[in-house]
Amino acid sequence: MMNIAFKKAESAADIALIAQTARIIWLETYLPILGREQVEYMIEKFQSASALTGQLASGYVYDIIFCDGEVAGFAGYKRENDGLFLSKLYILKEYRGRKLAPKTVERLAEICNKESLKYVFLTVNRQNSTAIAVYTKLGFVNERSEDNEIGHGFYMNDYIMYKYI
Repeated sequence: MMNIAFKKAESAADIALIAQTARIIWLETYLPILGREQVEYMIEKFQSASALTGQLASGYVYDIIFCDGEVAGFAGYKRENDGLFLSKLYILKEYRGRKLAPKTVERLAEICNKESLKYVFLTVNRQNSTAIAVYTKLGFVNERSEDNEIGHGFYMNDYIMYKYI
């Protein structure tokens, strides 16, 4: 049986590890969808160590996900109103299919229960069919679409999905 563990990111080394992991996953996942220029821009804007440090300062929590003692991915989330916004859930390719996403969502549901929150919600790129299928299987429902300008003429074209607790 696999040992799945979560470690709250607290140090500069933790943040650097998350940024490094994010870069690997983003290049693999989003190059075919968004192209190199937008991927590089978004990595710097949202996934770099400086961006992650700023997010932590604004109330986000980051968990490094370990599988059998090895870094397998990470999750970033923040309380918003009556829910928990799952900003990021990324699993390295070699660890996908090992129930890390379900375990992470279970963890978030436990946080919701402890804090009397009603739902977990997230944004997912409308072209990321693999992630949409995973989230749907985990009980998330697509409630709407959004197109948000993020600078340099780039947009995030997302579905907003909710899982009610």
